[in-house]
Amino acid sequence: MTYEFREMLLRRITQHIKDQNWFAVSIDFVIVVVGVFIGIQVANWNDERVAAADEAKLMVRLTEEMQALEPELAQDAENYKATVKATGALLTALRAGAMPEDEQSFRWTIWRANHFEDIPSLSASYAELVA
Repeated sequence: MTYEFREMLLRRITQHIKDQNWFAVSIDFVIVVVGVFIGIQVANWNDERVAAADEAKLMVRLTEEMQALEPELAQDAENYKATVKATGALLTALRAGAMPEDEQSFRWTIWRANHFEDIPSLSASYAELVA
């Protein structure tokens, strides 16, 4: 509400109270309450609109970042599969109780079984979303 409108409304209410025109006072009161309600409702609608726009922007960023991370994650998955396979081969050799004939290959298997890649980096948008 503008300052002039509030000033006019206050003068009207004051005059109605002086005149003891309770019907007019109650109508003025209803007008004020309805005006406040409408103002709050419009603010809520605007907040919802802004939140929806922010959500759409975040989803676009999240999609772009996940697509950029996809090759790294695929490579990490392959590395983890190789680690699991090497660990299985190492366990088989240890259970058999005999050293494999190819010592270089066995050393690589031991290294691979104990080699873990770093945890893949997270998307900044994802981190923001969960925070």
